[in-house]
Parts: sequence; C-alpha cells; structure tokens
Amino acid sequence: MNVKNTLKHFLGRYPALFFPAYRLTAPRHHIDECLFSPEKELVIEGFPRSANTFAVVAFRQAQGRDVSMGHHLHVEAQVLRAVRLGKPCIVLIRRPDDAIRSLVIRHPSVNMDHAYRRWKLFYSAALRVIDKVVMAPFEEVTRNYGDIIERLNNKFGTNYSRFEHTEANVKNVFQEIEEINKKLDHGLETHVARPSQKRGEVQVVLPHSNTRDDANRLFEQIMVMARKEGL
Repeated sequence: MNVKNTLKHFLGRYPALFFPAYRLTAPRHHIDECLFSPEKELVIEGFPRSANTFAVVAFRQAQGRDVSMGHHLHVEAQVLRAVRLGKPCIVLIRRPDDAIRSLVIRHPSVNMDHAYRRWKLFYSAALRVIDKVVMAPFEEVTRNYGDIIERLNNKFGTNYSRFEHTEANVKNVFQEIEEINKKLDHGLETHVARPSQKRGEVQVVLPHSNTRDDANRLFEQIMVMARKEGL
C-alpha cells in the first residue's frame, strides 16, 4: 500500500477532509468522472472487486445516457456525502473473502490484513446509514440488477429504467468493460471486471486473523439488517 493510497483511505473516512483534498490532488478527469458532487445524480460505491464496474456500466446502459454519478473511489466519504445531501446511493457489497481474494489476484502486493481492515472500515460506515442507502449484494448485481434499481426508485422516488438481465444486455455490458480494461489496464485478464477462468485458477491463501473474522461477522450483520430494510 503506497503512501498516496494510505492517505486517501484515511481521509476517505471523513467527507469534510476527503473532498477538498481529492479536488486538490487528483487528476481532473478523475474529479469530473468519479468524485461525487451536489450536481451529480447519485452514488454507486463499494469496496474494490465488488462489481463496481458492472454496476456503473449496466446502470448507464439501462438509462441510455451518461448518468452523472460518484463511483469507483472506494471510500466511505462518497456514501456519507450522498446520505447527507439526500441523494440516491447504492452500496455494493461482496463477501470480504471473495472481494479480497479477487483484489490480491489483481494486486499481488496488497497486504491482506490491511485489506480486511479497510473492508471493515468501509462497511462499518455503511452500516451506520443502512436505512438511507440501497444495499446491493454482489450476486444480485451480477444476476438481477434490475431489482436493485427498482429498490432505488422506491426508496428515493426516482424513475430510473431497470437493467434487464438478458443475454444481449449482459454481453453489451461486458463488451464495454473489455474496452475500459484495454484503455486503463492494457487488457490484463487479472484486472478485467468480469468473470475470468484465468483468475479462477489462481490460488490465494487467505490469512487466519481476527481482522478477517471481524470482517466476515460484519458482512453477516449487514446482510441481516439489509434484509430487514428490504435491502
């Protein structure tokens, strides 16, 4: 974990610190595309490797336009700012073991204990505002995203079009994801945000640690509470 990311993740817990700092230091295109602001429509955020790219691409394709949103910064501040402003917010969540296994395949130098701590911090913040966001489990995003968008509409009084999980629609999403991967990550199979046989063959030994246990318990707690809230 480099110093820049460490600082980003620390500041990302505090919206009042994160947003001014990010505006001062991030590339202009990251600010315009990913950073949430009051002028944007919504936030779609989650820990890395939690169907972030699928969720954003599929949402925009379903609307037939380039919906302005905060996304892909993987910090709590995006969620907390959306909640404070009363904006629609989807929080993506994946079992921590699965998310971190995928993260390590993409970035082998990741410290897994640190990754579990980051997972726990992100979703501890999400838990505090669970009644003001729509929780989106990884499996539902990748199999039945339309229901999540429908819950968003019901909760926030919006009228976004459902993403229909047809073979053609999913193929279109994956095609756009392939283009994004070629542009940003040179087409690396370990990086692309879609199912991959090559990634499935990589063995990752996860640590036996209290931090990992805490993260998995938090996941179960969130899922119980999310079901009570209707997700």
